[in-house]
Amino acid sequence: MKVPDETPKVDEYLKHHVRFKHLFKDEKSKKELKELQEVCNKNIEKYNFPPFNVFSKDKEGAPDSAQNKLELLDLLLKQGKKGINVQRYKGLGEMNPDQLWKTTMDPEKRVLLQVMIEDVVDTDEIFTILMGEEVEPRRDFIQNNALEVSTLDI
Repeated sequence: MKVPDETPKVDEYLKHHVRFKHLFKDEKSKKELKELQEVCNKNIEKYNFPPFNVFSKDKEGAPDSAQNKLELLDLLLKQGKKGINVQRYKGLGEMNPDQLWKTTMDPEKRVLLQVMIEDVVDTDEIFTILMGEEVEPRRDFIQNNALEVSTLDI
């Protein structure tokens, strides 16, 4: 039985909906990710036929089942998000002191970047668009540049 290859669909889904490159900044993490990808690639070839069964240590009984790779990806993403709490803040002043320390102030974890302004006029124009009171230019800027983003902190 020939199973249709859904890899392009899955790759497209990952490209547009899952952004996790920023999690693997240091060399050790990059090496571990590469090893994980190699193991996964070997096993994907071996187990490339649906249904895909996903067992969870938190759930006894029958495994969750996916009939194709897109369903499998969706199932894995849902399971991967269990127990994760995402909070959004407008600014650092909204955080509790312990949250501020863990996310921003701890010298062991923080990253300081130096920003150099090369073109003052261009920088002022972009700053005015993004921080100004007019919504339409900001929306246009975001829509025109959205696909150029390589890392996104959401």
